[in-house]
Amino acid sequence: MGTLDGKRVYSVDYPGDLHALLVERQAGRFLPVMYFSPFTKIDRLEIVKSGDRQVLGYSSRISGSGGQIDEWYFILDRGIPKSVKYRPAVEAELKKILPEHWDTRGGNFELTTLTFSSPIWKEEDARCCPTGGSVKVELGIKDSGFIVKSSRVEKSN
Repeated sequence: MGTLDGKRVYSVDYPGDLHALLVERQAGRFLPVMYFSPFTKIDRLEIVKSGDRQVLGYSSRISGSGGQIDEWYFILDRGIPKSVKYRPAVEAELKKILPEHWDTRGGNFELTTLTFSSPIWKEEDARCCPTGGSVKVELGIKDSGFIVKSSRVEKSN
């Protein structure tokens, strides 16, 4: 599949309807990153570079869920795959920059740019019609997790 911070990443099918992503820690020694069904429709499975680090990203729309997405992001921490989550950093930033009772109700995370974006709903807005403008949060990777590099709110007219 490629390399993640210099370690080879493999996508492997096992008997019994199991699929795995593995990182080669040393020659002939592998560590599992994640397991999933080979019948899963994968929307994204890629390795992207952010500064001097690389991130392995996986996402798949959950069938019958109304648009819910199963997403996972991994970095190598001392050669060991580690799951990292962008949501805690984004949610902490949104609490700082959005007025009380305004929210994003989801949003979009673009792995290639490490950018979260979303319309903003005011408390009284219907689900269909956000009127609070939009927000963009740019992230980076430091040590073993996501950090906020910048954020901005664009007001609607």
